[in-house]
Amino acid sequence: MRKTLPGHPLEDPEKLFALIAGAVAARSAEATGRGSYARTTPDRFGFPRLRRSRVKRHFGFATGDLVRAVVPLGKWAGVWTGRVSVRATGRHSLTATEGRIDVSHRNLRLLQRADGYGYAFRPEGARQHLGKPVEP
Repeated sequence: MRKTLPGHPLEDPEKLFALIAGAVAARSAEATGRGSYARTTPDRFGFPRLRRSRVKRHFGFATGDLVRAVVPLGKWAGVWTGRVSVRATGRHSLTATEGRIDVSHRNLRLLQRADGYGYAFRPEGARQHLGKPVEP
């Protein structure tokens, strides 16, 4: 029989059950990509239609960054946390669990740089596909 250290959860079944029951959420990751290298938007025949920006970072932010926005005034006033889509004008789009809003780069604070993945917490044992619950 294997010996455990004093106070180890395997020593007492009650502590082991409390340890397992305490895990109520798990962190999940979904691949979101790192962007596209394409510098034009083609039409349906493949000819260039638009000229895209040559840089991926605007006002210190890149698409996919996790940010917190503190919007002081207006219809969308409040604190929002989510993934940002950048625009060259500085009026970025923030996607949060509550929805999507446009927010100025002045109201954003970087929480985590984009690394090609989107992170979320989900209830332990819940089956999900692309962030949506799946019925068993």
